[in-house]
Amino acid sequence: MLFTIALPVVVFLFLVVSLSSKWVRYRHDILPNRKCVIVSGAASGIGEALVRQLLSHHCRVIAVDCNEPLLSQRRQEYIKMGLLRNSIEDNDHNNNNHSKEVSGATYETHSFDLSSVTSQDIQQQLFSEGSVDSVFVLVNCAGISYPRDTNYTSLVELNEEVVDKMLKTNVTSHMKMTRAVFPHLSRSEGRSKALIMNVASPAGVLIPPFLGTPYGVTKAALIGWNDGIRRELRSSGIDVCCVFPGFTKTGMAFKGSIDPQSEFSQEIANCQHSFGKIMDTFGQDPNEVAQVMFSNLFSSNRGKHVYVDSNGKNLVWPFLAAIQSLCPSVIDWLLLKLTCLK
Repeated sequence: MLFTIALPVVVFLFLVVSLSSKWVRYRHDILPNRKCVIVSGAASGIGEALVRQLLSHHCRVIAVDCNEPLLSQRRQEYIKMGLLRNSIEDNDHNNNNHSKEVSGATYETHSFDLSSVTSQDIQQQLFSEGSVDSVFVLVNCAGISYPRDTNYTSLVELNEEVVDKMLKTNVTSHMKMTRAVFPHLSRSEGRSKALIMNVASPAGVLIPPFLGTPYGVTKAALIGWNDGIRRELRSSGIDVCCVFPGFTKTGMAFKGSIDPQSEFSQEIANCQHSFGKIMDTFGQDPNEVAQVMFSNLFSSNRGKHVYVDSNGKNLVWPFLAAIQSLCPSVIDWLLLKLTCLK
């Protein structure tokens, strides 16, 4: 009886939510030239790919990352690509604040650990010199899949300090960035509204076992926070959206050592093998994700939840989420099957 009722509902959700997202066409009706965009997690992965997109369209980019050497390396790469010019001197060497210009594109860097600073510290770093008058977009892209030098284990065995570190990086840091940047976001009642974009993951909706569980838990928290501020800021002339990249080859792979004392070491090893195969087969390039993000940034018909996966796989995630809400045991079976735990 339950299946008879649930099936039409699932099909309806699939048609309305999934298929509508397949044929959405962003309007591209907001000019990116000279728009100020702040990107956290800007030195690698999806964040770095987005920075390249922004510079190629002559945006003013403020890049935030904890890896200062990599930020400097990226700047040199952008100069070689012709995205930036090497003829303008650094504004302020002492503050790691670098700006180069080509046809309106500028690149300014700030290096600090978002998990260990306050929102006041962030605001002081970004806006104390007065070079930024108005921010058009904030992209919260910083994140970690698992702390370095930490062995993989089950969620019930995981040290709370590890969970705290992941929450600080994947959730609290975005809250702090948003609080710091919010007073500087441009306000508009027209189509050209400022935007806060939070990069989550389908793992926050369909939390996989073991390797992806701590990561998924933090992304689930981020999704909830994103939806909350989207509703709060609706009347403020500021849009808020959440991006859900599918399997993406960003280097955030689950290939670390397994805790030999874990009761679930064999299950974790099975998950590592399965995730590796899935990433090799279905993993998309970060540039594909960045292109969709860029389109969403500069269109007046922005999505609220944007699933990004190549070859039409973006249809799968909202469909599976709909099934989970109606019949969680089906998703349990599927995830256990995919991770070779059943």
